[in-house]
Amino acid sequence: MSPRRSGVFLTLATTVLVSVSCNFWSSEVEGQNLADIETYQYHLSLRSNGTYLCSAAIIAQIWALSAARCVANVQQVGQLTLLGASNNRQSGGHIFQVVGLHRHPDWNTQTMEYDLALLETYEPMRGIHLYPVPMDGFDEVHPPGSHAVATGWGLIDNSKNVTSRVLKRAVVTLVNQTECSETWPNYITEGMLCASGGSDQTLCTMDIGSPLVVQGRQLIGVLSWADMNCGANRAVVYARVAFWRIRSWIVEVAGV
Repeated sequence: MSPRRSGVFLTLATTVLVSVSCNFWSSEVEGQNLADIETYQYHLSLRSNGTYLCSAAIIAQIWALSAARCVANVQQVGQLTLLGASNNRQSGGHIFQVVGLHRHPDWNTQTMEYDLALLETYEPMRGIHLYPVPMDGFDEVHPPGSHAVATGWGLIDNSKNVTSRVLKRAVVTLVNQTECSETWPNYITEGMLCASGGSDQTLCTMDIGSPLVVQGRQLIGVLSWADMNCGANRAVVYARVAFWRIRSWIVEVAGV
């Protein structure tokens, strides 16, 4: 199966910015849906040689979680850094050097299963506006219809390919696994979960690696892929943190 499925955003990230930040909202108004870093202290900007790649989340003092596709072609870990404590993806805050990169061993570039990567930093990510987000436990579930919040940086103008420098947020609704499978036939597995937004908060293909959090304090997913057609109203697909093959890997590698 080709990595670029029909109508599906599956272009792999490289060490430079390559279409990993896409439309976060169907209609963007300056100042709308801004995310305060004081509220989302776990959110990070993953960068390669200073160039923004994807979003990531602090899960422990020296560990961050993102999507494997974001670092698919990274050859040298030293080129990666994480910017935290800032709602601007390019400035402010604190920069942390990445010294360890662990892609999920079962990550599949064809099916996008297990699309997760753990990033280890040289120094602890702690201080003002730096705080880890707790994760779902093994096989924990959340009922369809539950609300969650996704944060990240996305395009504010599709026609001009202009990307927001300021962190944004979108309130989304968890979608029933069966319903999601009907929308994406033969694609959805136990290691994935789906969420959709309202008409004014269409997630489309926003920042890959964006954390999905429930109740403001629990990480349940990491954005993996979505439909390239922002008007298609298809659910966005996340790697499901609670799936046992994912959660056990996180425990084994990061100890959390």
